[in-house]
Formats: sequence, C-alpha cells, structure tokens
Amino acid sequence: MALSRDEAELVYKLCLENNGIFTEDVFGRHIAKFRNSIQHGLVSNSVDFINFLKLLKGSRQYSFHQDAEGRKYVRLRDAVSRQQVARLQDVEYAVFCAIETAGDRGIWTADIKKLCEITGNQLTRSLRVLVEQHGLVKQVTNVHQKNRKLYMLFNVKPARELTGGSFYFNGEFNEILVEHIQEQVGGFLAKYQGSSLTQITNFLKTSDKISGEVVEEDVLSIIKTLMLEEKVYSAPTATGNTIYIWAGGANVSFASKAFGTPCFKCDISNACQLSKEHEICPAKCNYLNQWLA
Repeated sequence: MALSRDEAELVYKLCLENNGIFTEDVFGRHIAKFRNSIQHGLVSNSVDFINFLKLLKGSRQYSFHQDAEGRKYVRLRDAVSRQQVARLQDVEYAVFCAIETAGDRGIWTADIKKLCEITGNQLTRSLRVLVEQHGLVKQVTNVHQKNRKLYMLFNVKPARELTGGSFYFNGEFNEILVEHIQEQVGGFLAKYQGSSLTQITNFLKTSDKISGEVVEEDVLSIIKTLMLEEKVYSAPTATGNTIYIWAGGANVSFASKAFGTPCFKCDISNACQLSKEHEICPAKCNYLNQWLA
C-alpha cells in the first residue's frame, strides 16, 4: 500500500513547516489528517509512526535518520540529493537508505544484508555502484573492530568512537604524533605558565605541524600523561578553573608547593597590590603569612 496523494502532500507541507523534518511528534499532532492510513488499520496513534515511515519508503523525496536517543525521523531531500537517488536501482536505493540511517556510526555489511533482505552478491554489486560509480558511500575503519567493514555516506564525518580521535590515522595509533604534541604542550607551558586547557588546545590548533582535528578531550589525555611523568602540575584557581604548570626536569613537588600558595585560590587577588600602603596587599594577608610560617 502507498500513501494517498493528499497524505503525500501533507507530509511534504509539514516538512516545510518544520525545517525540512518530519518527526513522530509532528505526526502525532496531525494524525487525524492521515485518514487513508487510519482506515486501513496501519495507523491508530503516534506509536505507529514507524509503520507510517514504511509507507514513505516508496518516495525518494525523504532521507531516513535517527537521533542520539534512537528516535527515527525523516528529512526532506534537497534537489541534488533527489537527483542522486533517482539514478539508483531499487536494491541500490535500499542499501543506500540503510547506510544513510546509520549516520556517523556507520553500518556493518552483515546488518545491511539483514535489513534489506538481500544476498551477498546483491550487496556487493550495490556497494560497488554506490562507492565507485556514484561516490555516495565510503568504507570506514572502526579502530576497535578493524575486521568489520563499515559503510557510511561519503559526506558524513565518522564518530570519534570509530576513528579513535585525533591520535589515530587510517585506523592506526599515531605514536609519533602523540610525542610531537607532548613536545608542543611542554614548549607552550614553559613559555606560558599557568595556562588553561582551552588555551593549550587553541595553541595546538594553530600549529602547522599538527594535521587533523584537535579537541580538548584528546589534549587533556596528553596533559594527564605528562602529569604522570611529573613534567606538568595542575592547580586550581580562585574561580574554580584548572591551570597547568610546566615543571620539566625539575622536582614536581617544588611546583606543587609554589603554586599551592593561597594567592591562587584567593577570590580578591585582582585587587591585591604589592605596596604596603594598600589595604589589600601580601604584607597584610593573614592567609599568606600563615602559609609562609
């Protein structure tokens, strides 16, 4: 069974009104208008949204997706995308949709076969067309399961869970890159003591010697390694943030004591003056005098 003309026009209209997206929530608010499907028992309430999506499979106007919570929705394709999928045979389009729905986590070939109910030969031929002939799909490597062939749309960036983050290249851990970043971090902290994670990350992003994406999560792992090697020390600030200090070859306990002064946790340090003439100064600070004693 296919959608009636009125229902197809309604879905299209609702997509335009909702930034090109048709969700279960939108469907539920207008469910009474989908009379044709209701009469045939396919739709009784919003729980049957998944069944309704199956009717949309016959139209190549929509792409199929799911959010982080696993909720499915469709998006109205743009003109270029509609032209691309219009050239595909039915089996090729079914494979394309399975890959499209998987998003940035990709999909295993065995799962494609199961979802599309096709043979291995059909899958191989379809992937060849999608990858080599049309350039719509690409193969990606999961650093945790390298033997599994995963596929995703060509213009989709793989999730970090697949790529392993900044320290992996083509699925392999880049030890040379990690050592180079450690040197960069050490050099930066030696020059700018007391820098934050964001400041260190922004510095690395400007380095012409580091290719690929640099994110704070990966930089923090580098810093933690340097801390275990007692080359870097961390200290809290008065605002509750964390700064990092380069100890290098010195005894890290010296840095720990030096940056453990009350000044680093003082919430009025900006108003502190060196001169004894000021009310707020080191000479009149009870906390500093107790610490020095």
